[in-house]
Amino acid sequence: MESPVHPGENMFALKTMCVALGLGIVACSSASSPSPSSSEDNTVKVPPFSKEKPVQAPPSTAPSAAPDKNVEAKPDDKPPASKPPECTKEVEPNNETAEATEFKDCIAGELSSRSDSDYLKITAPQNVTDMIIEHTEPNGKITYTVTIPQAGSTASGSSNFNMSFTDQAPKTKIKAGQTYLFQLKAEAGSTSDEARPYEVKVTFQ
Repeated sequence: MESPVHPGENMFALKTMCVALGLGIVACSSASSPSPSSSEDNTVKVPPFSKEKPVQAPPSTAPSAAPDKNVEAKPDDKPPASKPPECTKEVEPNNETAEATEFKDCIAGELSSRSDSDYLKITAPQNVTDMIIEHTEPNGKITYTVTIPQAGSTASGSSNFNMSFTDQAPKTKIKAGQTYLFQLKAEAGSTSDEARPYEVKVTFQ
């Protein structure tokens, strides 16, 4: 006949089984938990083996900025070309010595016919000794006579200065401050009655 099991023994055995079961669960949990990862990345990074070159962005084609109209443009370093002074125009009537048109360095006019005469006059400035006369007449030659006017007389000039030319005038010695009278008329023997424009330029030295 078996001996009866005491209730206290059964309780002890049940506790022992629970403890053993708990330890086994803890052991399994420890074995399955992952190891902590390292903070350092020791993996070797291998570049891709593709042979294709990277695509570069096309250069910018943005238009250049337009100049600001509000910004003042830089002035041109070159000074504007100076225009030569215009010649004095003859004043009609000037067919007599008393009516001679006065000018300073250049004068332009016209003989209306082969019988027309024009009188002009110019005064030499101070500190000069020579007079150079240049003349052009595109429509027939003109005879130029240069004299010194006589005060109170209608004569063409004094006897001590009388210069006449048709082509190139000579460089002439003159007196500073003296007035010189020019008489212009068609060349002797001319048969043309057409108008003869002219331009006379005088330089003092």
